[in-house]
Amino acid sequence: MISIINFINSNGKICSGIGMQSHLSTKYPSVDYYTAALKSFVNAGFKVQITELDVVNTPVQD
Repeated sequence: MISIINFINSNGKICSGIGMQSHLSTKYPSVDYYTAALKSFVNAGFKVQITELDVVNTPVQD
């Protein structure tokens, strides 16, 4: 996505941010994975909005 946005902006800044749909559960993605995705967009200079968020609590089985 970052490459696509950079391509779109190659002749002048058209897009300055992204909206993230977030479908999370207690099994996937890990907090580290999700945080890394957010940081990659922020570090690329984009504003980030979480435009959709749903969370599933998956029971822990022994």
